[in-house]
Amino acid sequence: MKIFDGVSLRFVKKNLTYLILTALFAAVYLVSYNRKFGVSFMAAFVFVVIVSYVTAKTCAQNITVFVSVSKEAVTKGENVKLRVNIENGSVFPVPFLSVGLYGGWNLKADSQNNIELAVSQGEASIVEKTYTAEIWGEARLGIISLTFRDFFGLFEAVYEDGQNLFSKSISVSPALNEPGKNDLLAYIANEAVNDEGEEESAGEMNLFAQPGYTHRPYVAGDPLKRINWKLLAKMNKYMVRESEYLKSRDMSILLDYKGLRGDITEISQRRAALLEERIIEAVLANLISIVNQHMACKVFFFYQDDWQDADISNEDGVVKLQRMFSSYKFSGTNRAISRIPSFLSECGGIVTVFTCCPDDELYNSVLEAKISGCDIAVVRPEETNSYIENSWAVTASYDFYAV
Repeated sequence: MKIFDGVSLRFVKKNLTYLILTALFAAVYLVSYNRKFGVSFMAAFVFVVIVSYVTAKTCAQNITVFVSVSKEAVTKGENVKLRVNIENGSVFPVPFLSVGLYGGWNLKADSQNNIELAVSQGEASIVEKTYTAEIWGEARLGIISLTFRDFFGLFEAVYEDGQNLFSKSISVSPALNEPGKNDLLAYIANEAVNDEGEEESAGEMNLFAQPGYTHRPYVAGDPLKRINWKLLAKMNKYMVRESEYLKSRDMSILLDYKGLRGDITEISQRRAALLEERIIEAVLANLISIVNQHMACKVFFFYQDDWQDADISNEDGVVKLQRMFSSYKFSGTNRAISRIPSFLSECGGIVTVFTCCPDDELYNSVLEAKISGCDIAVVRPEETNSYIENSWAVTASYDFYAV
């Protein structure tokens, strides 16, 4: 696309004064000193201005720009390369071209964003810049401005990309972080075991020759009475009994749709985005713990104006959800729907609500859900405050603990 189509040339302001002073000097010399030389001087002066304008106009109208990116989707922490191809289709060289690049607020540049270059006649020049994805979500990168000047510095054409014509959009997926400590998962497992009771069934023998039970690695918070001490001697690893009832019992995760970036009066946009990201990645971290314990879970989230759900039973399911969350956006305003949908009361088991906004509205929704029979735990960033019962905090290193 020809970037300066419809953009008019203008005098460079700081050089306009010198141009006027030179014209006055030529006029004075013509009238007062040497008419013959003054005429030549004035003719040369006018000729330079005309030639400068014509060459500048020709060059500007024949500068073509193409913008591309190395990847359209990256994971947080990965690099994406912006490439700007500038072609000069005129018969004159482009002497001075200033390119202003930009990356979205959630991208970090590896160097300064302003680049100066020249392009020979009939040739192309490529500008490349690397950005690192720092925060999950959508990001744009491209040209924010381009300034052309002629040889004499008299004329310039300035383009500012207010319509994002020369930019590309990429999606940044949240990171997968395995928590070092997950008291939340231990709590959910223990609640299920306690509901089951202590009576062992006389069903079929499992892999470890224990009636009615399978086993999983010990998680901090598991009751010591459920450790299989015989397996410890054989495997040199703590294993706890896990009933088939526990493995089949429903576990549900709800991602609260309300975010923080709409409330810019109380919290900065960047800090709000980081807390929103914390909750997104906390969901994924908890799911990693769940699938590592060979358990399954159903995840509910509000996406594309409707409630969506995903059955997660293995690592592939977590990765698929990670990619889907790259285009997820929290809502900054109250919707005409409950923060906790009524159909969760039919799921059974424990519903874990992940929220970055544990406000009064969510508190009332939790009370209503509990009255309907939901067993609810609420997870929030540790930097936020909440008086919701059965509340859990998630740290910046994605450890979960009760508060």
